Amino acid sequence: MEAVMASIGGKAGELAFDLIKQEMTYIQNYKTNLENLREGVNDLKDARQRVQQSVDAAKRQGRKIYNDVDKWLTMVDHKISEMAETKLKEHEQKANEKCLIGLCPNFKSRYLLSKTAEKEADAIVQLLVKGRFDSVSYRPAPRPANGSTTGALKKVMEALKNDDSTIVGVYGARRQPMAILVKEVARLAKLELFDKVVVVSISQSPNIEKIQSDLNFDKQDEVLIILDDIWVPLDLGALGIPSS
Repeated sequence: MEAVMASIGGKAGELAFDLIKQEMTYIQNYKTNLENLREGVNDLKDARQRVQQSVDAAKRQGRKIYNDVDKWLTMVDHKISEMAETKLKEHEQKANEKCLIGLCPNFKSRYLLSKTAEKEADAIVQLLVKGRFDSVSYRPAPRPANGSTTGALKKVMEALKNDDSTIVGVYGARRQPMAILVKEVARLAKLELFDKVVVVSISQSPNIEKIQSDLNFDKQDEVLIILDDIWVPLDLGALGIPSS
């Protein structure tokens, strides 16, 4: 019986020693844990910037952003704001606190600080892992055009996909259906066929200089130019648009 009690007592002593050693490690490593947390926040800021740049580029192309990407950005914003504006400053102040008599470090504060910093740093690592997206966006399914423009839209898109077509003309008397058609052609062309789509309104009294200014773009891009609301004959060459 004495041997059994001694064995149990020995095991309990080992466990207690290991626990105390682990807790002491937090005090010894408080500076390292705080620095790891600070570096983690900076890494998270960099990761957030990279994802946001991809999101902005996708939106410019008319793509939709995945829900988990939006949620990740929201969580990261909250974590960065929380750590940068409150907890890091609070941790630094507590790390410099003294004990009651003011002659030694406040070990309790350093212990709590170190443990919290380690926990927060681990949470940031998890966010960084979740932020490794293969893609942040997807191409939305084309929306069906309104009834009267469906046939015209299909024909225009077929003509634009034909490499032999350089100029496609569409005319109609009703303003609203034509505006819908122009908008839908521009959207689908940007999604599926061209690097850039430029829509220029001509009107009944065209301003040639303004039109030329609107047509100023990188000639290396594959561009679709849509001249809308044409009422009078136009000299495409004068506008700088090749006629063939």
